[in-house]
Amino acid sequence: LRLCTGHSMTKGNIHMIDKFEKPLLMIHSKEDEYSLAKDAVVLYDMCPSKNKEIVWYEHGSHSKLRLVDSEKYDSSIISFLERNVKKDTVTE
Repeated sequence: LRLCTGHSMTKGNIHMIDKFEKPLLMIHSKEDEYSLAKDAVVLYDMCPSKNKEIVWYEHGSHSKLRLVDSEKYDSSIISFLERNVKKDTVTE
């Protein structure tokens, strides 16, 4: 995030999200007790990116969502990258 916003993580996401204009994918659980769902919505709404998406899981803990539904998790990332990564920037 420092490269995109000029801030380090010491200030926290809330202090830099308003400068983040790159494509943004948030994957979040409604049950997350570390990063509350309502706070994720605030960050999402504050982000000025014209290309942003939030994928919700009904269940799952912080940083362990892939264990809940790996197919949904992986397909969310793959489809986001397919829509947002320029084909000519990928090298083989």
